[in-house]
Amino acid sequence: MADNTTGTTGTKTAAPGHRQPGQPPPKPRFGVGALGRVAEITGKRPIFYHCDLLDGNTVHKIFAKHKIDFVIHFAAMKAVGESMQFPLIYYKNNVIGTINLIEKWNIIALRYFNPVGAHPSGRLGEDPTKAFTNLMPYIGQVAIGKKPNLTIFGSDYNTPDGTGVRDYIHVMDLASGHVAALTKLYLEHLKFKAYNLGLGHGISVLEFVYQFEQLTSVHIPYILSGRRVGDVATLICDGTHGQRQLQWKPNRNFKVMCEDFWRWQTMNPNGYRTIVVYYPTVRAAKPAISVHQNVCSNPE
Repeated sequence: MADNTTGTTGTKTAAPGHRQPGQPPPKPRFGVGALGRVAEITGKRPIFYHCDLLDGNTVHKIFAKHKIDFVIHFAAMKAVGESMQFPLIYYKNNVIGTINLIEKWNIIALRYFNPVGAHPSGRLGEDPTKAFTNLMPYIGQVAIGKKPNLTIFGSDYNTPDGTGVRDYIHVMDLASGHVAALTKLYLEHLKFKAYNLGLGHGISVLEFVYQFEQLTSVHIPYILSGRRVGDVATLICDGTHGQRQLQWKPNRNFKVMCEDFWRWQTMNPNGYRTIVVYYPTVRAAKPAISVHQNVCSNPE
């Protein structure tokens, strides 16, 4: 059975688990980015194509070359502010690109809002490649001194502390939710179903900052700014139907989300450009690591 995974969350879906304690990691044999680390964790080398989903001819050639049973699509664009500035680009990428990918497929659409955290090994995590406003990676950049402060958009919403409330989900729970969806498709051959994935309760931006500070012992300076176009006060999903239908539920709380992300951030201050030489098992708040930056592109 072959699987085709697109986008960044796909690395966590492809690498959900750990090797046994004491088992040494296999030596990477290709690349030092996310794909290389997936191979390191799983012991399997993924086949990779650098392809724009808007290029329908190339997409169809890839499907013709391989027997692909399932597709997990993570390659949509999702930045709220940017989508309001460039709506047609978002429609083009998210609608036309998705149509090119899913023609004639049975589909389960999974709706979720704010994936956070990282792979518990600290080897896979969010590494933005352009300007970003995602809350957790932005806080991480402030925490390690790469950004001077956090900007909070909107402090006068009708919420307990005036800042926006969101339903966050650990990226590993999100990955397992996608695996559960694949299982349902395999067993039931559905034409189209849509389910929500989330915890079903939210946390405000200020509470997010406070809890992150408590867990990491790092102060996060912030500036309160005006509302951002396209944002809403509260966004929480009702995931009970999805949990029941997929026989799945999220198992990681906000504490684990912060700990796993902080492990990734401190072990990889420059994202996938960071080569981790040594990392013992330590508490997330005080990792002891030694790193070299931009050592090589193809380690032996």
